[in-house]
Amino acid sequence: MKTLGFINKIVFSITITLYLTVILGLYAQIVLSIVQVLSSFSLIIIWKALQKRQQRMLFFYWALVTSYGLCWLIDWNSLENTMIFFTGLIIVPLSIAVYFIILLNKISQTNTF
Repeated sequence: MKTLGFINKIVFSITITLYLTVILGLYAQIVLSIVQVLSSFSLIIIWKALQKRQQRMLFFYWALVTSYGLCWLIDWNSLENTMIFFTGLIIVPLSIAVYFIILLNKISQTNTF
């Protein structure tokens, strides 16, 4: 689990660094999302070994990811507000990523897989 957390922190750090050039940061965010979703699948595999609070946190993470994914079905072209675009494309996904890193830290502190 510590390796999984380390990989996520590295990819997150690279993503934040690449946001200095906005376009590269957006591409790095795609990679970060893939890494985190695959990591969360590995947590589902060890679901029964997790504490109840960690299970709830993982369930909440999946609810966030699903909700965010469903938001992509909205017609964003009709919204010309730059702040909504910025928030929906950068702030929300990075907030979900930070939440997942916190979740991984809590799991790696209490479990020794």
